[in-house]
Amino acid sequence: TKAYPELGFNAVAGSKIKSLISQTKAIARENGKIDTPQQNHGIFDYILAYVKRENHWCHGKSITVFDSKYREIYYEIKNGRKSNHKPTTREIINSL
Repeated sequence: TKAYPELGFNAVAGSKIKSLISQTKAIARENGKIDTPQQNHGIFDYILAYVKRENHWCHGKSITVFDSKYREIYYEIKNGRKSNHKPTTREIINSL
């Protein structure tokens, strides 16, 4: 949580962190990698760096949103496709 404060950790953060860890382990296994803590941290860093670098629509959203789109973002990176996400009116207003 200290390394990634921009995710906006809140009262539900514990369950979301557990979910992110589970999803990261599943991604590692799907790619034939051994799910070690270092491997899992690397996958998480890889996804977070992409979100920041590309100013992905998910950047700056809460950990709840990040958790719900985590695997989708990974497959977006892996397959070289941009997200089809169309910003909501609230997202457009918040970005101004």
